Amino acid sequence: MIVLLVARDPNFKEPLQEQFSSRGGDIVQYRNPVKAMDNLEEIQPDLVIFHTQDFPRHWKPFVRYYRTMKKKDQGICVLFTGDLFTEDEAAKSQLLEVNGLVPYLQEDHVIRSSIEEIIQRYALFSEDRKYRRYTPKAYDEISFMFSHPDNFSIITGAIIDISIHSVRFYPDSPDKTITISENTVISDCSLQLDDKILTFPSRIVRNNKILTLDMGMSDHDRAILDDYISGAAERALSTHSR
Repeated sequence: MIVLLVARDPNFKEPLQEQFSSRGGDIVQYRNPVKAMDNLEEIQPDLVIFHTQDFPRHWKPFVRYYRTMKKKDQGICVLFTGDLFTEDEAAKSQLLEVNGLVPYLQEDHVIRSSIEEIIQRYALFSEDRKYRRYTPKAYDEISFMFSHPDNFSIITGAIIDISIHSVRFYPDSPDKTITISENTVISDCSLQLDDKILTFPSRIVRNNKILTLDMGMSDHDRAILDDYISGAAERALSTHSR
């Protein structure tokens, strides 16, 4: 997967790189939209993320050109938006077949979750089940917690997204977990899926307030989680029919 990021700030790239590295994705960033457009045909990105606040006059010709190469169901185009992006601009983005709008003045994990929602909505990327990530919805009864390896206190929080192999988790109190070093093994982790509770060890892969953990599940528990992720559409229909 090739991701093209058009934004001035180089700091936008790092959290996105973390999000797409698990898919084997490469992020190419341009700080000049004209140069990015010149190289579109060569790069052939699967996903374009364009910062409209940085380049308010360039996003429309850029998207128009991208759509000559890839239709809406062939390539994803996401716009980072700010206070310069009016309702009229939003209407134009629909006409130009933009896949989604994401306000950029948010926490990194919220931005990544929004992008993930758009990717899942259009389901363009055929991935191994190992890399398929699910972002919990309001109707999901899913939670994750673990015992702190140093003081054994219970750490709770919110699941940002989850696959059958790993989970990204935002603790309720990040100050209590920020000192846990990468590669630390957490022996007591629990994942609740509706009325089922799975217990297993995990390893901290990354800790920058958001924790990324590799889950050491049994094959049996992994199959239960896979069934839960696969049942998302059915849960959504059940919720809307109530």
